[in-house]
Amino acid sequence: MKRDEAAVRATRHALWIRTTNACLAAIALTVYAGGTAQAEDACQPIRDAIAKLNAATQFQQKGIITELDGGKSYSLDYVVSAGKEYSRRDGGSWRIGSRQAVPLIVDGKPAVYECSRTGTGSLGEAVTVIYQYKRLTADHRVRDVKAWIAEGTGEPLQTEMIIETEPNRKATFTFSYNQQADLPAVDGQ
Repeated sequence: MKRDEAAVRATRHALWIRTTNACLAAIALTVYAGGTAQAEDACQPIRDAIAKLNAATQFQQKGIITELDGGKSYSLDYVVSAGKEYSRRDGGSWRIGSRQAVPLIVDGKPAVYECSRTGTGSLGEAVTVIYQYKRLTADHRVRDVKAWIAEGTGEPLQTEMIIETEPNRKATFTFSYNQQADLPAVDGQ
């Protein structure tokens, strides 16, 4: 009889350990899934800001590219209108091309990931939320990006990133949603 009781106790103990392990695994999965959901939620304002940029029918974008080692810089200017993109460098002649939307998915993978809200700030009179994230480009490069997004409207106001395709360069882009941006005169158009 003592053997039967010992066997029953051993069986109950083994069952209790399996049940406990299953519960701990479920708790761990819930915590992991909750953490993943929170990380994904941190990316949503960035994806929403990019979607606003892609949906805007007309806006102006200005940028400064600065070499990290030498301090040399040049300016870029873009005006987007409908399906066209007008661009120039250092105030030179305008060129015209097809508008390129910023992809949110690249080959089935999210183009915006590992997002975190790092603080708040201001650009001019706009109150901003500052985010850092990784950006997968269409050519499969990964860039670390810092973005300032308008708190009230969710529009992207500025991004800053290191451009790996051109070593020792840092790029700062400022986005402007001037719906009345003047279309430039383009050489030969």
